[in-house]
Amino acid sequence: MVAPQAKKKCIEARVSDHGLTQRQACKLVGACRGTVRYTACVRADEEELRAKILKIAHERRRFGYRRIQMVLERDGLIVNHKKVFRIYQDLQIKVRRRSARKKTLGTRKEVLKLKAPNGVLVLRLCG
Repeated sequence: MVAPQAKKKCIEARVSDHGLTQRQACKLVGACRGTVRYTACVRADEEELRAKILKIAHERRRFGYRRIQMVLERDGLIVNHKKVFRIYQDLQIKVRRRSARKKTLGTRKEVLKLKAPNGVLVLRLCG
């Protein structure tokens, strides 16, 4: 098993040294022409954007990636929301969830209590 990068170098050598076409060299090596022609897209340096996102996240702790993206747009930096989300996850910033407010279970009911065994029920409000 040979890595695609090695196959690509081999094909480039065959094309330049032996005068073969790219199609012929790919057939000879047994590589797909699409993988040989593919150029990896290199991401631009995002350090400045990362620093801005981190700064906004520390200033505004309750802001998620969507609101951070809106703040960046207001500052004049147009960035795709998916890119902001990816960087947000890479930085491992998370908004802590607030705990839910405790709600009452329902209305209070009258509870019947016995005063003595085999006695009469007496109404008494719990509370």
